[in-house]
Amino acid sequence: MSPRELMRVYSRDERLNTGRFFSSGGLEVSPGDHVGVVLMVPGAPKNETEVADYIYRRMMGPSRAVTSAKVWMRHALSLMRARLSAGTLTKRLDSIGGGTAIERMNREQAEAVQRCIRSRTALPDSVRVSTYLGSPFGSPELEETASRMVDDHVTHVILLPLFPQYASGTTGRGLAEWEAMLARGSLPRWPTVAVWEFARNEKYVQAICDRIDQALQRFPKHIRDDVHLLFAAHGRITIHSERDADPYCCLVHNTVDSVMERRSHDRLFTLSFVRDGLFGNRLSSDLATRLAALKKTGCRAVLVIPVDYVSEQFDTSYLLDVRLRDTADESGIVHYHVMTGLNCHPLFIESVSDMIVERITAGRVRTGSDQAISCPRHSWRSDAIGIENRRECGICPYHGSQSSDAQQRGARSSERPSDISPGERLAAQTKPPMPPTARSTAGRTS
Repeated sequence: MSPRELMRVYSRDERLNTGRFFSSGGLEVSPGDHVGVVLMVPGAPKNETEVADYIYRRMMGPSRAVTSAKVWMRHALSLMRARLSAGTLTKRLDSIGGGTAIERMNREQAEAVQRCIRSRTALPDSVRVSTYLGSPFGSPELEETASRMVDDHVTHVILLPLFPQYASGTTGRGLAEWEAMLARGSLPRWPTVAVWEFARNEKYVQAICDRIDQALQRFPKHIRDDVHLLFAAHGRITIHSERDADPYCCLVHNTVDSVMERRSHDRLFTLSFVRDGLFGNRLSSDLATRLAALKKTGCRAVLVIPVDYVSEQFDTSYLLDVRLRDTADESGIVHYHVMTGLNCHPLFIESVSDMIVERITAGRVRTGSDQAISCPRHSWRSDAIGIENRRECGICPYHGSQSSDAQQRGARSSERPSDISPGERLAAQTKPPMPPTARSTAGRTS
């Protein structure tokens, strides 16, 4: 199914924001079964000829905010921007060894997860588990992955997108693509479950903390205590409308909140979003504004933490380590570093393995810390670096005037069955959008 057709079919599908294309529960396996685990990744173009198509597919993700009448407009705009951006992206890929370097990193993760799973004693006897990589945007293609699984005689499937925070344009897109292949008979109807998100997974959060500690060692010792933590999320903060209740924004806030709680709020921190719009070359104006504001407060050192990618991508290698570094220099930030991706961090590999094993061992799926209940943003202090908070997350219930109601709704949501997706929790907690003149008092800096 072409990206244009996928957008036309799924943009009105409520499951795009909930993940309920597949259950998040456990599998019923028997001795001799072969479980195939599809690790969905952003992928990358293998060579220059695939670059424009990769960008186009990233821009053409189905969205509940895009009506059928606007699909052709998105198609034309995405096609034009992809062709114009192809040269720039090619240079970025070349700077980090090409798209094959990214695929190699993802493959190392998949192999590490498979080794970890095979070392577990909790698996049922004679049940095999194999890991596969697949991307809804580029190489390795999901259809190629499914073909390999057929050849390997897989009997059950676990879909595990390596996007910690559920978003319609990443996890939702991947699950929709897999269901579309099922609908057109491109793969067998295997018993299939999915991991929707792991924004608050304890081992994942601790792995981020470890990487932060490692990155802090790159700063001069006398300023380490004053390093400002700038969390950078690659998606968009703005939720388009009440109809488009994408949980991504709230889940990013959950991850940042969990990391800072684990670190006992040892430093000031800020959360910013890398892009103002669609996938492309530009950094958001918010990032530059925040760096300039930090400098005015006397900040000399900033550590950027990519919070929604679990491996090195050209975004982190170029947008943050090159483009944003130039912006930091212009803003007068003397010491600037970007945290290394989680890649094959042992705790991260264990967290992924745990989520897989839990869905195989009699369906005993953990809940609680692995699944975000509600957005913590209402409890964050107002922005301490002198930036007026904009009206964002228009349908999010966590505006300052609604914070007490939000806490009550969040408490009620935690009493619901565990098999409720983040998107459904957000939709259930959401009130109509606030008036355009309203301002959020929920800050993003501690």
